[in-house]
Amino acid sequence: MSRQSIYEPRQSRARKDLFPLLDVNEIYCCLIDCGFEITEELINKPNKDFVCNLYENLIDIYMGIPQGRIREKAREFSQRPDPSMVQYQEITGNVVLPSEEERNANEPGVDYSSLYLILLRKYMARFLITLGIDDLCLGDLAKPDGYRFRRILSAVINFLRFREEKNIALEELAEKCEAKEAEIEETNEKNRALLNKINTLKRKLEFDSATEEKRSNLQQINAYNRKLEKKLRELKSKQEVLTKKHEVYKQEKKSAIEKLNDLDYIITELQDKISDLKKYSETDIANTVKIIEKLSSDLENSNAELQDMERKYQNAGITIDSIQVSEIASKDLIRVAEEVLENIEKREIEVKILNGNKAQLESLGRKQIDLQGQLQLLEAQVKKSEKYYHDLLKQAEVKDAAMKERLEEQKQEFSKALIEKSDHSKEHKRILDQITRVEQDTARCEEEFVKQTNEYIQKMQILSTAFTDYMNDLKNAI
Repeated sequence: MSRQSIYEPRQSRARKDLFPLLDVNEIYCCLIDCGFEITEELINKPNKDFVCNLYENLIDIYMGIPQGRIREKAREFSQRPDPSMVQYQEITGNVVLPSEEERNANEPGVDYSSLYLILLRKYMARFLITLGIDDLCLGDLAKPDGYRFRRILSAVINFLRFREEKNIALEELAEKCEAKEAEIEETNEKNRALLNKINTLKRKLEFDSATEEKRSNLQQINAYNRKLEKKLRELKSKQEVLTKKHEVYKQEKKSAIEKLNDLDYIITELQDKISDLKKYSETDIANTVKIIEKLSSDLENSNAELQDMERKYQNAGITIDSIQVSEIASKDLIRVAEEVLENIEKREIEVKILNGNKAQLESLGRKQIDLQGQLQLLEAQVKKSEKYYHDLLKQAEVKDAAMKERLEEQKQEFSKALIEKSDHSKEHKRILDQITRVEQDTARCEEEFVKQTNEYIQKMQILSTAFTDYMNDLKNAI
């Protein structure tokens, strides 16, 4: 990183910002309301410690970096050893690290306080860029200026006011979210209550309420289920018969309505004829009387048929009501039957599981018998192995005597090998001379590397001294 990127020159006070420059009193009141410990004198004449602590508080609140974390990170970086020294120590085998005083003496200007200011400037600059300030430099931390400090605080207060306005607009949304969370919690409570009820009902189904034992008598359940199935089949057959009767009744009702309409039409026509015949009552009374008597008889017959049709119609209505009641009862029985079928399926699954457990138990019993047989075979093999072990001991004694003879022969051969070793020692000496030459070359390379490393360290010290001088000149210029 170049010096220009770290130590940026101070901008002139004619810079145009996107936020208003507040006076000291307004800045003081706003920061006091926000809970910061500050005075008007510190705003006009800020010092390094106060500015650093204030900036750390802002980074903690608005960037989520805990206060003190930047100091810890700077301390961690300052305690890391120089990579070139670590490489040199790994090559030479000297793993003793220099002390902190020696490291600070070898690297002037690179210490904890400098690293702390660099890290704090990095995080604070990242925060201020979003507020409209992009010219924060190390001088604003090491030797803060009253005007620039007031400008930075004005940008922060402008950001706080903007954030407060947006928070007011989002309060309704936050309340809705809290209400939704309460509803979700209530729903979860209801779900847990329903789950407890389901577990209770499941326990009642699986265990007998009187003895608190698990239900295991499946024969009675199967017999009861068979009775329910038989009853269900009977109800289905009755339902089919009633359905057919209902269809027949609909046809009869339809035909009766048609006959009733026909009779109404006939009665209307007869009434018209009667009105016509009344005109002729004065002229031919005898014929009129006969016609009237005939029409009366026809009318009485029609009324009788009409009454008969009304009685049938009323009976048909009663039959329809009874059929509807039967349909409702049939639906209830079908629902009960479906539940019974589900229970039957569950019991059949339990029976299958029970049968599977029985089969596994029988299989384990057979395996136990097989293991007992294998155990007996192993005992016989152990006895056989003991006998074989005793035989081996006897054979070992015989072989031991033979090995002693063989050892004597090997001693004689060893004496011959000593003679041959003298010939190999010359070759060994030649290899040792070659290893010595390689070690001398390695030592020479190490000396050259140490020399180059010392030169690099001297150059780094010169650069560090120049950097320190530049810092001092910059501070004096500020």
